[in-house]
Amino acid sequence: MLVFALMIGIISDEISEKVDDLKEGRSRVIESNHTLMLGWSDKSLAIIEQIALANESEAGGHIVVLADRPKTEMEQRLLHATESTENPLHLRGTSVVFRAGNPLLEHELSKVSVTTARAIIVLSPADLTPDEADSTMVRQVLALKTCDNVHAHVVVEMQDIDNKALVTMVAPDNVEVVVAHDIIGRLMIQCAREPGLAHVLESL
Repeated sequence: MLVFALMIGIISDEISEKVDDLKEGRSRVIESNHTLMLGWSDKSLAIIEQIALANESEAGGHIVVLADRPKTEMEQRLLHATESTENPLHLRGTSVVFRAGNPLLEHELSKVSVTTARAIIVLSPADLTPDEADSTMVRQVLALKTCDNVHAHVVVEMQDIDNKALVTMVAPDNVEVVVAHDIIGRLMIQCAREPGLAHVLESL
């Protein structure tokens, strides 16, 4: 009887641990051919909506988000956006899976099936200085290179155009660098020179 009670206790603890892993986003992702987003920022929801729009022609798809913040926090942000009464976010059949972890660590990247992703989006941390954030992006690209058989197209956001060459130097083949501040500056100049362009861009 004592042995039976001990076995029940061990099994119960294991089940509780697995449930906690699922709740906190520590379990492994089994998706493949998915879009992987590394990091979380104020651009994340807009990017998720645009990916969902692109996936609509394929009857939906899968987005996996890995960020160093609580899984429940990111889920609540997405839920609030989809249930908003003003300009709600439409997922259009696309599923979004969140995982909590450090994207710079190889075992965390393997947890989100980095080797089977079709595209990887790396978001720059907003709480760092431009040079610190861009340094983190270079480390992120190096972390992706340490993972074997990563064939996905990688888009990396950087904050300073002068640091763009650093990523190009360490990963010249399958990595595309986007300097958001530079693009926004160019768009603002174009909008100032071409009246009405801002309305066209806003409708896209």
